[in-house]
Amino acid sequence: MTYDWGKFLSLAETLYHDPPQELADENETLARNIISRAYYATHNIARIKKYERDGIKLTEKKHDKVINYFTNYDNDHETDIGDPLLRLCKRRGEADYEEDKPPSLNDAHLALLQATDLIIEIKKVSIPPSATSESL
Repeated sequence: MTYDWGKFLSLAETLYHDPPQELADENETLARNIISRAYYATHNIARIKKYERDGIKLTEKKHDKVINYFTNYDNDHETDIGDPLLRLCKRRGEADYEEDKPPSLNDAHLALLQATDLIIEIKKVSIPPSATSESL
């Protein structure tokens, strides 16, 4: 059984809507964690969908490869996953590494909304019959 990466999004939503008492006044800490968890939920769900479709496990540069995969998929299927995933990835990078650019709870809320929408779109992506039979 694989891990349910949607739990990262659930954690992010809990931090946003009902933060632990000791973090109630720590908006920057909350925002950074919410954005990061929202991105990683989305990235890992996308990474698994990519693997289900092409059977190729990623060992390095996973973020770029997943984003590029869905950008190419978008071009072929008139969907919009790759670019929003890239924007969410950049937002996560800022939240994780840019101590001089503190995100707000509004930024965190936008990341939650974007992650939720992306996960819905990613789950709609079908797995070709050849991919399902090869992975069995």
